[in-house]
Amino acid sequence: MRDFSKVSPKVWRNRDFRALPSIGSRLLFLYLMTSEHQNSAGCFRLPDGYALYDLGWTPEEYAERLREIEASGLALVDRETSEVFICGWFDMNAAMNDRHAQRITRAISEIESDKLRETVEAAFTTADADRKPDKVKAARAKVVEAFERTANTSSLSQTGYMQRRASQ
Repeated sequence: MRDFSKVSPKVWRNRDFRALPSIGSRLLFLYLMTSEHQNSAGCFRLPDGYALYDLGWTPEEYAERLREIEASGLALVDRETSEVFICGWFDMNAAMNDRHAQRITRAISEIESDKLRETVEAAFTTADADRKPDKVKAARAKVVEAFERTANTSSLSQTGYMQRRASQ
């Protein structure tokens, strides 16, 4: 279970979210994003009974709202394994570091549905390609280099304050 999930305020402007046919389907989508069943992979097992209890809905109401969300493309559902994947999960909840990426990889390996596991794995691989320590280090090195280049030639570096700081 996660302690928190990121939900972008942009969800309210998301075309697919706004196109959901009912307030109930919007509520269910937000529930799927934030419920205590959610995990770092954005794909989790949610037996109907848990959702029915948490939302106070009938089985028919829940099934209809879930179909609406699935039809919108906001989530994928494997009814055989009772697993749900939030499409675009890694856009908002990408791995923050190597340990986080390892936990996500472990959560992906625990997905029972072959179809969902392959989909989540592909989405994570794509999203995680942008998070590479060597890229971050190279970007930081460029910033430091640019700062050092301009620091020695800028008029600010010639002020008494900066001269005293440089000599310390």
